[in-house]
Amino acid sequence: MGQFIDLTGKRFGRLTVIKRAENDNRRKSMWICQCDCGKTLTVRGDHLKSGWHTQSCGCMGLENRIKAWETHGDTYKRLYRIWKLMKSRCEGDRKESRATRDYRDRGIRVCPEWHDYESFRDWALKNGYEDGLTIDRIDVNGNYEPSNCRWADAKTQANNTRRNINITYNGKTMTLKQWSFELKIKYRTLSHRILKLGWSVEAAFTTPVDMRYSHTEWRNTA
Repeated sequence: MGQFIDLTGKRFGRLTVIKRAENDNRRKSMWICQCDCGKTLTVRGDHLKSGWHTQSCGCMGLENRIKAWETHGDTYKRLYRIWKLMKSRCEGDRKESRATRDYRDRGIRVCPEWHDYESFRDWALKNGYEDGLTIDRIDVNGNYEPSNCRWADAKTQANNTRRNINITYNGKTMTLKQWSFELKIKYRTLSHRILKLGWSVEAAFTTPVDMRYSHTEWRNTA
């Protein structure tokens, strides 16, 4: 167990810690804080110390949304939502989703330049953004930054994943996702045959799918 650190009197963003509260149901330390706006709230200690998770009672986020609307008017546009989700994946949110932990634990960050929405918007509009495309990192383990990002359709993004593998068949090399499109066989089926059942590439690619057993591939219909 780590050494206890008294946070009483310390400031985190707009919050000043008043006193310790009872631990939550996960035995996480909780602290009663007062926001600069006058409201009090109870916050987890690790959320305070993270530096990005909880910095106000919520008034900061509201002010930022109002400011964003007054500044660029894009608050309800798709590109602005993409920017918000990009930051949320890398910097965390209140839900602590598995995706957020995955990005943060791998050290994936948004470059300082793109913390400003208008800078991100200018890059997007100059580099092919249009409805129907999503932001894609060329190096899936790299940061969100101009040199590592592009706008791609769903098919391109599906092929650019750290879980994908390259397979050579009949002298042609493609990712398993690409072979799925080529052969018109579900990616899940091909992945299950090769990675779970240990089928050869030849068998996995040429064996017809028996719809009665397609979810488990118990039956080889070759």
